[in-house]
Amino acid sequence: MEFPNVSRLLLVMIFIHEGGFSVGDGNRDQFYNPDILLDKDIVLVTLQYRLGPLGFFTTGNEVVPGNNGLKDQTLALRWVKKNIINFGGNPDSITVWGQSAGGTGAHLHMLSPMSKGLFHKAISQSGTGLNRRVIVSNNKGLTVAKELALSVNCSIAFSVKIVKCLKRVDVSEIIER
Repeated sequence: MEFPNVSRLLLVMIFIHEGGFSVGDGNRDQFYNPDILLDKDIVLVTLQYRLGPLGFFTTGNEVVPGNNGLKDQTLALRWVKKNIINFGGNPDSITVWGQSAGGTGAHLHMLSPMSKGLFHKAISQSGTGLNRRVIVSNNKGLTVAKELALSVNCSIAFSVKIVKCLKRVDVSEIIER
């Protein structure tokens, strides 16, 4: 693949998709047609991250603190910051942009010390990190973990036992719950 010979580095936009942190992907052009940006002087990046129980499962304690989906996003931001120059993008002009749950993700990255310095601007469309549905208490996280464990016949006695049992369950069965 040859990259265009650009005389200057281009602005970078990183899009985080919607889907309630449970469904979706970064390649949903039936909703967000990237073609409208092709004649603009930007580099558009979409990303994938773990969703549902694979991305947001928590036991509400140090056993599984949770938010792996957001940590995936942070790793993607870090990768883009380090490598975007190889695609003609300016690592000093990165905008994180998200829709709905993606907007929530963009807002949470604005607040997170883990994302500090990885982007310069943010657009949060129809999503906020202050939404009560997004902020889950440790007790609620443990309750949801126990419900998932019970649904696949795992013990709910201790967080460690929940995790040990869930690791033996086929991932497709966990995703179906």
